[in-house]
Amino acid sequence: MTMSVGRIAKVMAGTCPYAIWMELRHPRKEEDERLEKWRQQHDKLVSLFIDEFQAEHPDWVVVTEHALEIEGITGRIDVLARGKGNRFQIWEIKTGKEYPYHHKQLELYMAMMKTKNPAAVLQGHLKYIDGEPVISDTIEAETVLHQASKIKKVLENKIPPDKKYCDDCRWCSYKETSCPLS
Repeated sequence: MTMSVGRIAKVMAGTCPYAIWMELRHPRKEEDERLEKWRQQHDKLVSLFIDEFQAEHPDWVVVTEHALEIEGITGRIDVLARGKGNRFQIWEIKTGKEYPYHHKQLELYMAMMKTKNPAAVLQGHLKYIDGEPVISDTIEAETVLHQASKIKKVLENKIPPDKKYCDDCRWCSYKETSCPLS
């Protein structure tokens, strides 16, 4: 079974693994329509970003939706730019507000790229609509991938993980019906 970077990143950032486990098995029906609207907005923003980036860095090769997979963990980097000297910039373009899992998502993409190309010089960027990019250029690839692999195993298991209390628990859609912490 493959597992998305986004779901693993949410657990890495502290989202209850039980909520993600349930989401995998019981997706909401309205998700398709919401995701399509988001995708259109996101694609426009990525196109604008690429135009600006290429104007400033004409010698870089830029690709969008760069697919990665390592050990059954899959994701798509919004924008991957490659410069001379095995230099890479990973850009995650965000259309809404900042969430902690965005940073974990970027870390995971950087770790995956570093594993695929150990000699690469990486720089990761989170770009929000109305803000300066958040930049990261250090990553403990082995540590990040080890943690992600453990989370993947928990989410793949046929038995749901234990629920945990967290600050977001009050928003959890499972709290009222089955969470023993409520």
